[in-house]
Amino acid sequence: MATTHHSRQEGPPEMSLRRWTALLLPPVTALAVYAWAYWFYSSSGLPLSVGMAVGGAVTVAALIAYTALVRGVGCFFGVLLTALALFAVVTAAERVTPRAVAVDCEVTEATGGSREPGTDGPAVPGRSVLTLDCPGGHPAQITTAREYRAKDRVRVSHDPERRVSPKAEGEPAPWFIGVLALLMLAVSSVIARYDGGRTEAPTPRRRR
Repeated sequence: MATTHHSRQEGPPEMSLRRWTALLLPPVTALAVYAWAYWFYSSSGLPLSVGMAVGGAVTVAALIAYTALVRGVGCFFGVLLTALALFAVVTAAERVTPRAVAVDCEVTEATGGSREPGTDGPAVPGRSVLTLDCPGGHPAQITTAREYRAKDRVRVSHDPERRVSPKAEGEPAPWFIGVLALLMLAVSSVIARYDGGRTEAPTPRRRR
């Protein structure tokens, strides 16, 4: 009497359409979310709630599709990495979006870690919070990677509709966030490459 067992089969040597879809889903979704976020922040004129709703809907739909396409333990990690990558992509789009208005402000207070507390040693990389005195009273505060002191002048660009946070001009591009997002997308695609499109083989019938 033959024993019955479940086995997982990979299918034909060439990648199935299902597997290609699973593999391309994370980067294509990230590209779409980045394009939407950049357009929304820079020139859409739409309320912030609309941008968040559309971006959230695309993200949820992509994660549900990934779950349906990718099987096994890798699915959990793939969904987690894809979600984190999409969040990083939106953050990068917000950082690089040009602000419409630029004003010259005076720093009234600078707090945050450029040096270790209680030391006079070399500066330690970190982000500082600047309290500002700007024409019209806005923006009142920004976060920057550069070091400023009280009474320094800083040129700040901001969005009058306040959909994106103000920033000091000349801030470095968000390379770290971008590279991190690419790495997470690559790993989620690799997971989809090996776990996407797998199917359970039919259970053989018992022979008498």
